[in-house]
Amino acid sequence: MTYANAGIPVMLQEQDDERMASAMSRIRDAYRKAARRDRMTEEDAVRRCGMISPTRGYAGFDRAGIVVEAV
Repeated sequence: MTYANAGIPVMLQEQDDERMASAMSRIRDAYRKAARRDRMTEEDAVRRCGMISPTRGYAGFDRAGIVVEAV
């Protein structure tokens, strides 16, 4: 989320559909919570969440300026 908050597009790679859905749900919830607490507008929350693209594969990673592996 840090990169999306800075306006940097993010590719979130996960092989398991359930884990991907869970991760995206937690991200959306965090942005909604921030908007409810007036830390950002609802529009900003939607825009930032839109900066994160879930993917099952690795297409496009060769063009990434930064790759971060979270374990």
